[in-house]
This record gives sequence, structure tokens and C-alpha cells, in this order.
Amino acid sequence: MAKQSTAFWKCWRVKFEPSKKTVGQVNGLTNGKEIVELFKEYFIGACSPLTSTGNASLEDCYNRKRPTYCCTPWSDDMLFDVELVDSVIRSSSHGKAAGLDNLNVEHLQYSHPTLPLLLMKLFNLMLRLGCVPNVFGLSYTIALPKTSNTANKPLSINDFCGISISPVVSKIFEKCILNRFAVFFKSHDSLVSKKGWDALMQFTQLKL
Repeated sequence: MAKQSTAFWKCWRVKFEPSKKTVGQVNGLTNGKEIVELFKEYFIGACSPLTSTGNASLEDCYNRKRPTYCCTPWSDDMLFDVELVDSVIRSSSHGKAAGLDNLNVEHLQYSHPTLPLLLMKLFNLMLRLGCVPNVFGLSYTIALPKTSNTANKPLSINDFCGISISPVVSKIFEKCILNRFAVFFKSHDSLVSKKGWDALMQFTQLKL
């Protein structure tokens, strides 16, 4: 603590001191409950890019390709091991918000040493069965202002972006998947170039 006093007090202020940057109104609304409902409806729309027509089109595309699909042969070498799960837990960043289960990565890092073994068994069962717990898909959304200058400024719903906080165990699982199966994942070429990345960021800002 003596060697890292600056980092300690910075963390303390973030977690325990009230923020001076408050938002008084959004879209002319000042009632907290009304603002929450406004954000709820807004992010439901922002996170639902597909329509019933789009869903039907994707289902039809899947049904046409499914009979001729040939997957990669399964091998036990694809299963996770304790070393991988443990390294992912240890390399995860501190100070992240907890999910709906009130767990963050520090809980995993300072838990009993058998935890990586138990998570490994759980993750491998999920791979073998092709089933993921429903709670892995549960998250909550935090609305963050796109600009730090929010004091005494009328804000609209478009001045905020949403950050979803997922369960920490699901994040560990995702990182293990990425580590083991990255060779099977492909990104569109436009996402590789800086121009394509900038375009994606602009679209995201407009969408949010």
C-alpha cells in the first residue's frame, strides 16, 4: 500500500466516493424512474437489430446449408485443461464491475486453488453437451455519457452509449473458447483495416 498509494486512493475514490459528474435530465425528463424506463426501451431497440423477417431469412439460410454441412472432427485435444483456465483467471484485469451474481474476477483469483479444476470440468461438460447455462446470457446495461462534460448541459438519449456487464464466469469461458478455437473464427476483411474499424465505430455510435 505504501508503494502504490496513488493507485490505492484512485481505486478508493472510484468505488466509495460519490461522483461529481451527475446527469440531471435526459430528453427533458428529471424523474429517475422515467429516465430508467426511457433507457430500457432505448436499449431494447438498440440491441435488437433483427426483425421477424430477418430471423426467418436466417433460419431459411441455415436450413438450406445444414444438410451439406461438414464439421471439424471432434478431438479430446480440444478440451480445456486446468492450466488454461487458471492462466485466464490470473491474467484477467482487476477492478471490473460485478455481474448480476455480485461476483467479479477478484473472487475467482483469491478463491480456493481447486476452482480452476472445477471450472475446467464445467466448461468441458458444456463443450461435450453443446449447452450453455441460461445465466451466462444475463447481463445488465450501464448508460455512459459519450462526453465527460455533462454538467449543466441538456442531454438526449443519443448522448449515451450502453455497456453490458456479463457474469465473470461466462467471461472466463469466452476467453478459454477464444484461446482454444481462435483458428475457427473469422472476421470480415473490412474489420481488419483501420478504415473499416473506424466505420464500425461510427456506426456503433449512431446506433447507440
